[in-house]
This record gives sequence, C-alpha cells and structure tokens, in this order.
Amino acid sequence: MTSCFKRYFYSFLMFLIDGSTLFLRFPLSIICILLRFIPILRCRLDFERQNLMDFFPVFEQLLSLDHFRWSPTFLHVSSEGELEQAFPLIEYGLNHYDIFILLITSPSVEGKAMTLKKNWSERGKKLLIYRVPLLSASPIQFLYFQSTIQMLWQVRQKSPERCQLVLVRYDFFPEFFFMRHLKFDLVLISAAWHRDRMINLLFLKYFNKIYAASKAEENKIKKAMIDNFGAQLSINIKWGHFDLRTERIFNRQEDASLTLKNKFPALEKIFKWLSIQETQKILLMGNAWVSDLEALWDDEVEHALLSKQLKLVYISHQTDAVQLEKLEKFLLQKMSARWGYKIWMDSELTNPTTLIDEMINNLSHAVHIIQVRGVLCEAYTYFSHVYVGGSFERSIHSVSEPYIANCQIFVGPKVSRSTEYRWIVDSDPSKIQIVYSFKDILKQCTLTPKKLDPQFRLKMMQVINEHRQAFLCMRQ
Repeated sequence: MTSCFKRYFYSFLMFLIDGSTLFLRFPLSIICILLRFIPILRCRLDFERQNLMDFFPVFEQLLSLDHFRWSPTFLHVSSEGELEQAFPLIEYGLNHYDIFILLITSPSVEGKAMTLKKNWSERGKKLLIYRVPLLSASPIQFLYFQSTIQMLWQVRQKSPERCQLVLVRYDFFPEFFFMRHLKFDLVLISAAWHRDRMINLLFLKYFNKIYAASKAEENKIKKAMIDNFGAQLSINIKWGHFDLRTERIFNRQEDASLTLKNKFPALEKIFKWLSIQETQKILLMGNAWVSDLEALWDDEVEHALLSKQLKLVYISHQTDAVQLEKLEKFLLQKMSARWGYKIWMDSELTNPTTLIDEMINNLSHAVHIIQVRGVLCEAYTYFSHVYVGGSFERSIHSVSEPYIANCQIFVGPKVSRSTEYRWIVDSDPSKIQIVYSFKDILKQCTLTPKKLDPQFRLKMMQVINEHRQAFLCMRQ
C-alpha cells in the first residue's frame, strides 16, 4: 500500500472504532449481561461491578466537593509489571494533588492496587481504583452499565489543567482513544515495536507523546511511523525513552538484606550462607516454570547434582499447590531421592528463631524450592549466576532485576517480546546468554561468590539519572 492510501485506510478504521465505541459496545454489553450464566462472563462482570460498590459512591461524593485537587493525569495498567513500571506517576500525582485515578483491566493487579490505595489513604491522599468495563460498557452511566468516557469527562470538568491519559505498553481500548475528541492528551510509556502487531500503528499515530522502553525501541517505532505515515506525523509527536522500573528495582536491591530480615529472616540467612560458598556452583532459577526444567534437563546437570558440584535454588513463577505438585513429580522422576530436594515454606522462612545449624543441615540438599512470593528482586543480589524462566512458555520474565543486581543471566529461546532483553543486549551483551540445556549454563558458571562492583553500581546510577530526567520532561 502507498503511504497516502495507508493514511486514509487507517483513518477510516479509526472512524469505525470511534463509532463502535458509541454505538456497538452498548448492545454487546447487553448481550454479555444476558449471558452472565457463562462462568467466564460472570467472573468478569462481577469484577467490573465492584466499581458500583467501592468506586462510584466515593467518586460521586468527591465530585460534589470543591476543595479537593484532582490529578489531571489518569493512568491505565493491566498487570503488576505495568503497575511497577508506572508507579512513579502515581507517586508524582499524589504528591502534588489530592486525588489520583488508576484504571485497571485485569483482576491480577487488583490486590496490589488496593494495597497502594490503603497506603496512600493513611497519608491523607485518595487513590481511586477504577476497573475498566469491557463487558458492561456504555456511552453513559446507568443501572449496571458503566461509562469510562463519562467518568473521565466529569473529572476533566473539575481540573483547570489539560488532562492526559497515560497508557502502558499496548493495551489499546476504543474508549481511551475517543478521549482525544474531548481534549485529552494521549501518552504512551514503555512503548515497544513488534512486527506482529502492525495494527498498533493505527493507534500510535493518535498519541501526543510516546516514551519507548529504550532508545532502540524509540528508533524502531519512529521508523515504522515515518514509513507508513510520513515524517510530518512523527514530528508532531513528542518522543523520549525511559524505564521507570529501573530506579525502583535499584532501590529495592539496595535494601535487600534489611527487607528480607524483616519479612523472611530465615531466608536471609539461607541466601547469605549460599552466597559465600566456594566449593559448589550455585544457580538461581528465578520466575521458573516446570517447563524450564523439562527443556533444559540433561545428564550433565544430573551428574553435577549427584556429585555435589551444583546447587539449584528454584523460585517459582507460580507458588500454588498444583504447580508445586507438578514440580515434585518431575524431580522424583529424575531420581531426586539420590540427591535430595528441600521445599522451604512460608512458615519456616518467617521464623526468626530458626537455628543456622539446623538450616545448614537442610542446605545439604541439592535443590532448594523457595515457596514464597515477593522476594525474587531481593534474592538476585545474593547470586552471581541466574536463569530467568518463562522462555519455554510465552516469553521470558523480567531480566532487568537480575541485570541491575549485576548477575550473569541465562535465558531460553523465547526472547523476542522482551524489551528488557533487547536493552541488555544493546548495552551490555556479555551479561545475558540464550541457552538450550543445563550443559550450556554449567560451562559458564564459576565458583566465585557474589561481590559488589562499584563501577557497575555507578553505571546503574547514571542510567537511573537519565531515565529520571526523561520522566521529568514528560511532566512538562
């Protein structure tokens, strides 16, 4: 297609999407509500209806009061990772205003969002959590039907400043783009270019500001925009790049020892003991799946475990009973009785009186499964060699955390969706390696305990400063 034809084609598509927002979503919502006996629809509708109980009563009460200052920035996230990425925006908003509205799409992020809401409430600030209605959407608010457009417009009327709706990554819903007709600026952060998502170009052209996950991603998106829409459109958009998680990860890891001592005192002792071992290779498998073990397993790792040349520390992506059962079944199939494994449960790791001698006796096992959540970011600071899981599922999990902790990182083959992987390859390629078996990992593992590297720490502080400056520019 020629550039001219593409422009008209995309404009026509956007016209259809705008029309569907006003005229098609409501009939579809009626159908979904009538079919709520279907479990998956009922679950989603129940999630959205929580707005009627804990969002709109407070929202309408606050709208009637004039002494509160509403943040002109609205933030949408759909995962815990996106919430972590955009947390500085919430922090900035509530440090300068009284009320901030966070829009969420997925129930998976609701728990962490509610914890944030409670924490800010204790500081006298109001973080309102709005669950974006996908199955009960309507152009106007009435009965069970909810209108994102109406809600945002009501706040727009209260704010003397120009409002902006900030989206993270690529969750583009029609209602969000309709807001450009109501004088909202659209801002995209942590943007990345994926060839398999060409449809995203349709939406990218309507953003006022685009902040990519890295300089390389920024250049890729710019090139795609110029190729499809011409140079003028790219000039009209404000560009930049930063990763807001970098500083948060760095700060968490600076306080890793203190955090673990407070939350999991026994676990801190275990990690510290493992980190000083010079007679065995230690490999941490973070955000791991059973599929990672199944794909990587070979005779060499079995020999290393049997001969006590290697210890595996396994922190699962999912800590539920079903996943643990699958993991134990796999280990038992691999003759684990000959080299042993130990499962560390929450109750053991939170006990401050656990004796170090007792732990060392348990640490004689070759595989250690840590069954707690929320410790992986801190755990990376104790280990030199790390395998990050997920490469034999959809894609690798976060590799920024082990990289900022100055680990040597191993990953499986599915890395194409990870902007963090591309960032490390572009800036420090020796730090990350794709592997297909434990044999590949064991070749690279050394007996050297983890040590602080002042030069690497200084490098990370420089990166953080660059990202902070870019973030401040976004606020202008």
